[in-house]
Amino acid sequence: MTYIYTKSPVPAADVTVKYQDTNGKTLANDEKLSGNIGENYTSEQKTITGYTFKEVQGSPTGPFTPQPQTVIYVYTKNAANTSSVTVHYQDEAGKSLADTVTLTGKVGETYSSEQKKITGYNFKEVRGNPKGQFTTEAQTVTYVYTQAASKKSTVIAKYQDEKGNKLVDEVVLTGTIGDSYKTEQKKIDGYTFKEVQGTPEGKFTETPQSVVYIYTKKNSAATDDPSSPTGNTVIHSVHTSYSNGTAAKALPNTGEETTVSRVLTLAGIVSILALGSGVVVWKRKKA
Repeated sequence: MTYIYTKSPVPAADVTVKYQDTNGKTLANDEKLSGNIGENYTSEQKTITGYTFKEVQGSPTGPFTPQPQTVIYVYTKNAANTSSVTVHYQDEAGKSLADTVTLTGKVGETYSSEQKKITGYNFKEVRGNPKGQFTTEAQTVTYVYTQAASKKSTVIAKYQDEKGNKLVDEVVLTGTIGDSYKTEQKKIDGYTFKEVQGTPEGKFTETPQSVVYIYTKKNSAATDDPSSPTGNTVIHSVHTSYSNGTAAKALPNTGEETTVSRVLTLAGIVSILALGSGVVVWKRKKA
């Protein structure tokens, strides 16, 4: 009679498999491999997003033993790859309606673009992914708008002094909402430009706008005006000469001018002239 015996299995200690970066940070869950003494184990190298395998520490394969074993797969972090998403705002013809926006981020991160409100236009559609993840390839998102029904608005340019007095006629600019306007600073005789209140250049809006140009009056120096009184009265003396008993009038000599104070009234001047005439007549009769 033959007796056949089989060896009873003897459980071995576990093999722990770890996945770490170069600083010992865990990148994936540990795995436990179990078996009997004498049996073999095989650990597995994993693919971890954003990391590259560097080395394995310990025996990736081998027999189970009575002592616990550890296998460590070490990874290095990939260099940060960045990407971009360009966001356009255009009409149906491809004309740009607002500044282009560029979003940047690391590959795998999320992005979100924004639909803008554009005066004079209605949003129609978006082309591309308004939200998503940055990829290794650059992406484009285009918001498309249609022009709204034409609406008009005004900008009034005013020209005033510091007290608000009107100096010249106002200028009224009319245009479609969203279009550009430009007012003009005028040159006004006798005044110097001081400042402008409001926006001299901009776009027509739904609300009428005003732009006020402010001026200050120039200081004017007094000038001599022959037609205006100077405050002094000049009297020319008339000399009478006699020849052979005949009186003759002579023109006033150069420099013979008498300046009389303004307090001398016109009535006094007339009286003096009349008195002089009387003397001349009296002397003629006497002669």
